[in-house]
Amino acid sequence: MHISRLRDGLFVFGLTLGLILPLGSSLAQQRPTFSCTLPDGSAGGRAAYSRIVGGTNADWHEWPWQIAIQFDNRHGLAAGQPRDFIHMCGGSIIHPQWILTAAHCYQEGTGADNTRIWYGGNRVGAGGQAYDIAEVFTHPSFNLHTMADDLALIRLVQPMQNLPRGAIVQLQTTAQERVFTPTGTCSVVTGWGRLGMEEQDISALLQQVDLPVVDLQTCRRAYQGRGEAEIHDNNICAGYTQGTRDSCQGDSGGPLVVPDPNVPAGWTQTGIVSWGIGCAEADSYGVYTRVAPYIGWIQATVSSN
Repeated sequence: MHISRLRDGLFVFGLTLGLILPLGSSLAQQRPTFSCTLPDGSAGGRAAYSRIVGGTNADWHEWPWQIAIQFDNRHGLAAGQPRDFIHMCGGSIIHPQWILTAAHCYQEGTGADNTRIWYGGNRVGAGGQAYDIAEVFTHPSFNLHTMADDLALIRLVQPMQNLPRGAIVQLQTTAQERVFTPTGTCSVVTGWGRLGMEEQDISALLQQVDLPVVDLQTCRRAYQGRGEAEIHDNNICAGYTQGTRDSCQGDSGGPLVVPDPNVPAGWTQTGIVSWGIGCAEADSYGVYTRVAPYIGWIQATVSSN
């Protein structure tokens, strides 16, 4: 299969659980509520707090855990040359010094020495704050061909300072997943990725889009016989049979969140933007890495580094 959208900007084709709980309070109650609607306007899934392809401009303060990973386009040139950072991927803050993202963002040619984290606004790279990266930990079982175990952790050189309330997203446990992320749940994905496959540039402004969760069997049937990449049990799929709304290139590594009234911020992160075929095409759902199965690996990695 030619995967036409690994969702990053460069590729075309110990810690206790308490430390990854949100800093914030009832942020969800401050947001307007919309329905997760199908393209024909009919209801689909649970209500969510929002409505990137087919999405809308987002208010960064509503998704304060969202970060951008930037790549130094001039890395390796002669010393003294000015650095030129371009958008590469998304990610989420799980601790003041740790970022969760996708493993495929850190393959050939990318690493801690030529990428950085940017945080703090709607327009990527404008204002905000840049943070140097100390080390990148891709999951040891990640497979670029099958897209299994597509997640990575980034340790910053220094902890992020003066984070707003709610900036640390809560990662969804298996127990929370069973209650709050059944098939049909209205999830929200955010990022600065392309607004469509025909678009060459990323979105200037942070985007948000609401997507119903799709059961794995439906997702597997949609992708059957379409190449090497597989739908694993540790994936979650989201989108519409008709297409029209989706994450896209440049959104890789970003968070897929679902409403959860039992946590202070009102949201938990259930997935990480991973891959798909095209963007917002019919019968081509977005494929995300589930967070819940990897809580142990995340805790172990952070606590030992």
